[in-house]
Amino acid sequence: MPVYFFYLMIMILIVGLPITAFIFYNKAQVVTKLANQEQVKLSNFSDGDIGKVVGEVIMVGEPMIAPLSKRECAYYRVQVHEEKGGGNRRSWHLRIDEDKASKYLLKENGQYIFVDDRNLKADIVEDVELYSGFLNDATSELKSYLKKHDFKSENLFRMNKSLKYTEAILGLEEKVAVLGQGMWKDPEELGFSEEYGKILHIKAVKGSLYLSDNTEATVNFSSS
Repeated sequence: MPVYFFYLMIMILIVGLPITAFIFYNKAQVVTKLANQEQVKLSNFSDGDIGKVVGEVIMVGEPMIAPLSKRECAYYRVQVHEEKGGGNRRSWHLRIDEDKASKYLLKENGQYIFVDDRNLKADIVEDVELYSGFLNDATSELKSYLKKHDFKSENLFRMNKSLKYTEAILGLEEKVAVLGQGMWKDPEELGFSEEYGKILHIKAVKGSLYLSDNTEATVNFSSS
């Protein structure tokens, strides 16, 4: 192996490790931040308070359908990665990154929370993971999804690319934890009908709003 190539590989490892650690640290940070906070009941939440609230997702209007699992949801994120290289030099490269959200609220004991998703740091569990590749053709549904994003499951030689598909959703009645600063507002101020009564508008504090559906974050949820 040429000496310059050896040094190049060392530089890639030195630079690459902190980047990878930062990506995973962010998700771990969100869960840790939420798990270390006690849930504040909405009945005890006053204007300007900073705390963790937990509620169940309810739709305002029609739910969306998640592309891979076909589940009803308020939010989904789908990512498609392609594996490139061979031997010890294999790595995954992001090809598609799609997320969509519809209008929803969180409900806790008859009261409601609206999440202002500006400056949001979220960890939403990826609970669907699919693969296509060698001796494993993409299904017609997966091919159709890829086509919508101008991507194909096969290369120019009609051989399968090595692809990984992941999906994360906020499903209906799923428990979600949020940590931020809250203010009680009339529903009309937030674009909702009066039937919801006063709604807790929760937003970022010090530039960060934390949200997760991880059970570690919602474990002390109680609907009573």
